[in-house]
Amino acid sequence: MDVVPTVKSLLAEIDRVVWITGKLAFERITADEDRMSDEAHREADERVLPELRRYSRPLSLKGTFHALYGIASSGEPFLRDNAIYGKWKEVEDLQLGQLVCKLLDTLIAQGEQGTFKEVRRFKLFQSPFHFDPTKLPAKALKEHLAIKAAWGTPFIGDYHKYLYNWIMDVKAGKTSSPSGGPYHNILPIIQSSGTGKSRLAHEVASLIFTLPLNVHGRLENKSSVYPEPDGNVAEYLTATSDRKLAKARHRWFLRRLVETAVEYLKEMAPGKTYESFSELACAWRAYVSESGEATESRRAEMNKKCVANAPTTDNLPTEAKFEAYLKNGLQPLVDAIKSRVSTDVTAPPILILFTVDEADGLSNVHVGSAWDGDDDGSTCYDVLLSALQDFGPHSPYFIISLSTHSRLDLGAPMHRRVNYARGAGPYAFHQAPWTEVPFDCSISLRGRPIYRPGTITLNDAATPAYMAKYGRPVFDARLQAVKEAGLQDSLAGIIDFAFTKLVGRTPEQYVEVSRAHKDPAADVNILFLGVELAALATRVLLDFDIRRESARDVMHNLLSNHTLIAFSIPQHREYMRAGTPSEPILAHAAAKVMNEFGLDMVRSLTKGFTHGLLDKDQRMGLVARLLLIFAHDKAQAPQRSLSDPPAATNWSQKVPVLTFLEALFAAGHHKSIRDCFPANARHVNRPVTLDKAFDAAYVRFSHFVRLGSTDMIDTHAGAAALARGMAFQGYHSQPSWDVAIPVSMKDTQIDPSHVTFILIQVKARAKKETLFVEPSEGMIVGHPYIIIEMQLGIRDNDDEEGKTERPSSGVKVSTRPTPHGLRSERETSEDARYEIKAYGCSSEIYGVIGSQQEHQYASLLASRGVLDEHARNAPEYLECVQRMKPVGERRRFTTRGSDSMHGV
Repeated sequence: MDVVPTVKSLLAEIDRVVWITGKLAFERITADEDRMSDEAHREADERVLPELRRYSRPLSLKGTFHALYGIASSGEPFLRDNAIYGKWKEVEDLQLGQLVCKLLDTLIAQGEQGTFKEVRRFKLFQSPFHFDPTKLPAKALKEHLAIKAAWGTPFIGDYHKYLYNWIMDVKAGKTSSPSGGPYHNILPIIQSSGTGKSRLAHEVASLIFTLPLNVHGRLENKSSVYPEPDGNVAEYLTATSDRKLAKARHRWFLRRLVETAVEYLKEMAPGKTYESFSELACAWRAYVSESGEATESRRAEMNKKCVANAPTTDNLPTEAKFEAYLKNGLQPLVDAIKSRVSTDVTAPPILILFTVDEADGLSNVHVGSAWDGDDDGSTCYDVLLSALQDFGPHSPYFIISLSTHSRLDLGAPMHRRVNYARGAGPYAFHQAPWTEVPFDCSISLRGRPIYRPGTITLNDAATPAYMAKYGRPVFDARLQAVKEAGLQDSLAGIIDFAFTKLVGRTPEQYVEVSRAHKDPAADVNILFLGVELAALATRVLLDFDIRRESARDVMHNLLSNHTLIAFSIPQHREYMRAGTPSEPILAHAAAKVMNEFGLDMVRSLTKGFTHGLLDKDQRMGLVARLLLIFAHDKAQAPQRSLSDPPAATNWSQKVPVLTFLEALFAAGHHKSIRDCFPANARHVNRPVTLDKAFDAAYVRFSHFVRLGSTDMIDTHAGAAALARGMAFQGYHSQPSWDVAIPVSMKDTQIDPSHVTFILIQVKARAKKETLFVEPSEGMIVGHPYIIIEMQLGIRDNDDEEGKTERPSSGVKVSTRPTPHGLRSERETSEDARYEIKAYGCSSEIYGVIGSQQEHQYASLLASRGVLDEHARNAPEYLECVQRMKPVGERRRFTTRGSDSMHGV
């Protein structure tokens, strides 16, 4: 059998799984990107093949790990081997690890007839720090220029001042945060991509003299990275896995950085004295941002100079001299800073700020030889922070690291797990990560809200230009910058940009793979459902069960690789409070994901519950929100099939109320819903049917937002929600309605005087039951409104006879009363209340549930207790569990007459 097709098929399968899982370390560079020639690859094969032939075959996981190391070593100096350990540990137990094992086994069997060239092209062997914008493809270069232009838009808000004041107070011991001990002067800023972390640090640099570094080391397309990475510095710091050598390199670099900063500070406006330390800091920031001798900025020029001709082994400090090497090393720069400021000004507690942007470029690179047993999990990030502490705890400096990486033991080590020697004892003082970043900051110069009554229409609100004003600042900043720069397709580009942020792939990449593999989540670990879960969380609010490690892992993935927002990380750092606030442009992108690529979102949600990622107590509300979102989407494109290619549907557009209701409910109920009469018709002047009352009314919601209370919901809030394209989810203990969908009774400017609501109560009832839904004060003013009772009907447990009680089903609407029951026009009239009561959750009730999906919804809504999840489900085993009395229950599973109350 010819083995070449086998190698090709294995590589193709690896490519497929890499795309699905996001394990980009095993993505391959192109031939044009390969720094090794074909001759160099042949020579490397000759060096490594004899060694690989000594391994036992078929290769074990451990054997594959050693084989990868040997293949990387054979490609030196072009390849690096110090990233193998961490990346292999991530995949060795997964399908991807098995595929790599098979690939290497097959190549070894080929002998001289084969080549390890494609293996050496795995990105985990390449330096991820090289970045040359001029070599980007045309579209990626355009994207890079747009991001660079967005950097120059005005910074709105005082977020940088809050951060400045806080770190000054920490250093001065004026806060409740840890101070005075080792590592107290390190603050990780952890937040999702596009939230302005880098810009925040840049603005703080206008207040404190700053030495900035960008060590971006991610393997994905770097077109959206700005400021551009200091590749030379990052590569120098991460080029060795030898622990002592790594420590020496970091210390040598830091001393050289301080010395170079002193040189550049002397050259900046010689002889000028500044009136304050902040004025000097602002001048320094502008100076290093300008072009130096070459076209690059002085910052890049200065950092490159620090590692130019840097020693690799000789002339580095020895371990015995590490602490002394940097002790008091900041003093020359401190003196230089003070010499440039008026002597009448008192120096603040912090004079120097180090910023390490994209810090996960260091935290992803391990130090220590795993194959020699010398690995304790330390990374280059740990080594850098340890080296920075050598400047001395009382020196006037502070360190900020920025990352999307929410692994709390990397960004801000927990008290019980610390890799830095000084931080390992009881005197460790670590700051909880900073999560406060700009949001919803696109307001006018007069400070007015984004939405003002009577200023925009529903159609205006659905344009990308308007939607981009809400949420994280990168969308509006990018849009405004590219418009000012005259770049074309700015509106279409912002949608694609939001899609890429949400998914982690461009629309073109996602289309290509989704067509080849319609079900990318079918055979992989739950962690890799990131795209589907990111889209669902953005639109329908997912409640993750933070008590479970698997759920925390998924949240980490959604924050690092998608768009989850970290609201708060407690001081103990055991978990984070995170979620998906209202961001219309991201909700629009999420709608594209859910509707244009044939993904089974219901199954993805089911997997989320099956694997314990989501809070099962909230599943009823989640299913209701999903049905409502599906209905809104169906009303946007009622004739579109999932098999159709992606279309230019505006998923954020307004929808007529009648069209929405007909999309929500099955066709057999449409006539009765249209003919629905006010339930309070006896107290309404001239009552009419629902279709006449709402013939010119519209809803517009692409996502939900959770409320903390109902006292904020009135017609003004409803108008703002229509502008933002959102509906309201009530808080958990709310007694009346669960969901409120704002309705505009006119297709004109969005105004509170035109607003009413569809109020929905969601219950898990197997039997029909009269529910009570009452609008909050100020919600209904002079307009009719609709109440929908969604009694989804969770299937009850078996009764005493061993039978299952199935929920009643059907849709009931309020009907016309007898004529003599109607009130005279002279009497006080109530606002018309139309009632729709839906019992059950099936294709007979809801038009957005296919008959083949009914079992999935039944699984989502099923009540699961102790016995449901017991691994041994035969009656005799379940009876034993019952006798231990987890709950008081009679003859649920057993057929032999025993129950959990036996003997009581």
